[in-house]
Amino acid sequence: MNWTGKAILGIVLLFIGANLFLQTLGIQIGGLIGLAISILLIIYGYQKLKSDEGSNLLGMAILIFGLLLAIGHLHIFVGVFIATMIIYFGYRLVTGEKSKSLVDQEQEVAATTSDATNKSKDAFDDEWNKFLEKNHLKS
Repeated sequence: MNWTGKAILGIVLLFIGANLFLQTLGIQIGGLIGLAISILLIIYGYQKLKSDEGSNLLGMAILIFGLLLAIGHLHIFVGVFIATMIIYFGYRLVTGEKSKSLVDQEQEVAATTSDATNKSKDAFDDEWNKFLEKNHLKS
């Protein structure tokens, strides 16, 4: 995509105006803008580093600068992760959905094993046959 200086300046002004408007409504997104800028710098630095054009040193410098900015916003990542987990578990409690326990999954696997596996008397042989079937090594 070919960006002109006017287009980039217009996008920056749109973000600043939207930020000011949202602040009048009591919504603070300044930290998210910094996070977005750091992610964009990481992407741009990585692309510059992988391309044959330009300096690899400049790409590495931009990438490292973006990573340092992102580390400064690490608390946002952690907050979003914790909020997502709380929402997920709350949803599961409300809907009553339960995941299958490990014991139930093992019982299903044991019920669907072949008769040849069930005929062996040694637990090691059972596990070995399961390993061979899983990795498609059994003939």
